[in-house]
Amino acid sequence: MFPWLWFWAPQLHLPWSGNVEQRIDPKTDWLFGAIAPHAGNGNIEQRVFEDVAAYGKQLGVITEVLMDVAENNQPLSARAEAALAELRKIRHQIEQIKHEESSAFEQSVEQWLAKKKQSNPDDYQRITEKLASSFGDGQ
Repeated sequence: MFPWLWFWAPQLHLPWSGNVEQRIDPKTDWLFGAIAPHAGNGNIEQRVFEDVAAYGKQLGVITEVLMDVAENNQPLSARAEAALAELRKIRHQIEQIKHEESSAFEQSVEQWLAKKKQSNPDDYQRITEKLASSFGDGQ
């Protein structure tokens, strides 16, 4: 039923009441938008990062080339030797992290397959056959 004087009825909005909007899509361009204009073009950086090679891949290639050049051009200054030793240490730590992450992923896949074998043998059979055919050609 309509109140007789509904147009004079006050509308009270307490905090967190009324229409509330929230953006839930992630904002992923913060890294490339943070590049200072004099330092480079954020659009170019983003396209290179997404289409060509991420920063880690780029640094890995540079590290391999630099270490090869440094190791084949002896003698080095004491400062360069110290920097090369530090670069070797960093590369070793990165390789160790890669190995740890790979092992953890391998272990999680094995655990998932074991659970799948227990809970749904038909799915397990289908998945293992698909994996066997994928790896059967030597890839």
